[in-house]
Amino acid sequence: MGNDRASCGRHEELARTSSFRVTRCPCGTVHLHMVKGGVTVQLGEGMLPELVNAATAANRKVETFEAEAARSPSSTPSN
Repeated sequence: MGNDRASCGRHEELARTSSFRVTRCPCGTVHLHMVKGGVTVQLGEGMLPELVNAATAANRKVETFEAEAARSPSSTPSN
């Protein structure tokens, strides 16, 4: 994982959205590029599925929280 992009060779794009880009270099490292923030995280082999599982679990909790907030009565008093 300590290899820089130049020494690894050309990256293969695996996925892209407006906010994220995922690439893989020939050495097997997966790079998660956060486009808007300018940050790149290098993931060792086998870490991508773990990241996906964690992000999916977090997204479910956020969706549940938002759904519960939408169902709860307004906290403003009615006169």
